[in-house]
Amino acid sequence: MDEWDGRQEAERRHLHVVGTLRVLADGAASGLTNLEEDFESLRQTNFRVNAELLESLLSEHRRQKN
Repeated sequence: MDEWDGRQEAERRHLHVVGTLRVLADGAASGLTNLEEDFESLRQTNFRVNAELLESLLSEHRRQKN
């Protein structure tokens, strides 16, 4: 969950919280999606994210594939 209020409420209820990027990375690790394509699609939207974080997740994904 990426919305601040929802994230805070989930944490208050002691729920495990993950964001969009982790969902996509986990899906790619399971072979359900293509992380590079997904991240490129996100870059074409108004989704705000640190470019270094995207590259870090892509690097992690590439290491896991090999």
